[in-house]
Amino acid sequence: MNLETTNEGGIFIANSNGWDDNSKQFMLKIQKEMKEDEKVFISQLMRYQRNYENGNDQHQVPTNILKLYDYFQWQSSHCIVMEVGQESLLEYIDLSNADSKKNQKAF
Repeated sequence: MNLETTNEGGIFIANSNGWDDNSKQFMLKIQKEMKEDEKVFISQLMRYQRNYENGNDQHQVPTNILKLYDYFQWQSSHCIVMEVGQESLLEYIDLSNADSKKNQKAF
C-alpha cells in the first residue's frame, strides 16, 4: 500500500509474512537523497532505541517516536524500515489544539 509518493521517494506499508508468528506491518520509507548527518542520526537513533527502549535500561528517557528497525541502500535509494504509527501526527496536533482551545474557553 502506497501512503505517499513524491519526486524524492515514497512511504509504503509492507507486510511481513512467513516470519514465524511475527506477521505484522511495517512502514518502508524510500528516498533518493540523504545527507551524511541524516544517516548518522538514523544510526544513532536505532542504536539508542535498541539499547534503551526494549526494557534494557529504565534510567534512560524514551524517544517517544516511531521505532526504526533498519536502514539500507537499495538501487541508489536510501530505505528506512520503521513501525507503523497508530495515529496521524497532523490529526493528533489538530486534536491537541482543539482541546487546548476548549480548556482556554472554560476559564
